[in-house]
Amino acid sequence: MGEELSQSGFFTDIDIIVPVPLHVKKKRQRGYNQSEVLAAGVSQVTGLPVQSGGVVRNRYTDTQTRKTVFERWDNVKNVFMVQNSELFCSKHILLIDDVLTTGATCAACADALLQVEGVRVSILVLAMADR
Repeated sequence: MGEELSQSGFFTDIDIIVPVPLHVKKKRQRGYNQSEVLAAGVSQVTGLPVQSGGVVRNRYTDTQTRKTVFERWDNVKNVFMVQNSELFCSKHILLIDDVLTTGATCAACADALLQVEGVRVSILVLAMADR
């Protein structure tokens, strides 16, 4: 993914990569955060730094898998929080997630980041779910 896009100039003005965070409990259950793995690969190709700890999921949410569009958006409303806004101030952030279905998770995370002064957010996902 990183190699394909690096030739297009997609990463030209990106300052930092932020993987969509999992709740601590979910990460413990799964053993890893798939978005962090993708972010590490993109970072390896581009040389852009990854910031995994500056945004957190402040509450555990049920899986989005069997939810309707409305339920997905409601499930992630106000679930993300920026812990250290200084890390992101006036930066162009590349938010990375594994799958985009309705966009609810990426939008909720981006909304939290956009509360920081001067932030711009671009989103990169590996796959789009077919609904």
